[in-house]
Amino acid sequence: KNLGDTGIDLYPTALRAEIERVRQIVYGFNAGVYKCGFAATAEAHKRAMNETFAALDACEVLLAGRQYLAGERLTECDVLAFPTLVRFDVSYYTAFRCNRQRIRDYPNISRYMARLYSLAAFRDTVHMPTYVCVHFIEAQWRGRLVGNALRLIEATVDTVTGASLPGSSWLRRTMSRVVTLPARLLGAIFK
Repeated sequence: KNLGDTGIDLYPTALRAEIERVRQIVYGFNAGVYKCGFAATAEAHKRAMNETFAALDACEVLLAGRQYLAGERLTECDVLAFPTLVRFDVSYYTAFRCNRQRIRDYPNISRYMARLYSLAAFRDTVHMPTYVCVHFIEAQWRGRLVGNALRLIEATVDTVTGASLPGSSWLRRTMSRVVTLPARLLGAIFK
C-alpha cells in the first residue's frame, strides 16, 4: 500500500474507510467488464452490464465533487481504476459489448481520466494498439464475426486518430465518428 522509497502513500490512514468503500465500486466495473465479455447467456450479460454501469454511474457521481475517487488526493483506488477506464472505450465497449455508453460520455470521469493521463506514471503505461488486439482476441465471438469485425474497425480508428485517449479533443472524436460511420451503421444491422 505504501510505495516505500517513493514516499507516496496510496493508502493514507485518514482515507482508509473511504478507500475501502470506493474500492468496492471500482471492483464493480473492473470485474464487470470481464463478466460482460465472457457471459455465457444473454441474461448473464444483462446482469453484468447492470453491475458495470451501476459502478461507473457511482464513479461519475463521486467525481462530481472531488478530484480523485477517494477524495482530493491520489490513492490506490485511482491506480486500480485507471487500467479498466483507459481501456474501456477501445476494448471493453467494443470487444466485450459493454456498450451502454463510453467513458467519454461521462463528463466527470472523462475529466478525471485526463487528469490521471497527464501524469507520466499513468500515461507511460498506456499502449492502445495492444488493448485493441488483445481484447478482441480474448472476446468470445459466438458467431458474430461481421459485427465484431466492424467493431474492431471502429476501435482501430479510435486508436489511430487518438480519439480514445483521455482528454482527446472534440475534433479527434468527431473525425473518428465520421470515419467509422459506415462501420457503425453496418454494425447495427449485424448486431
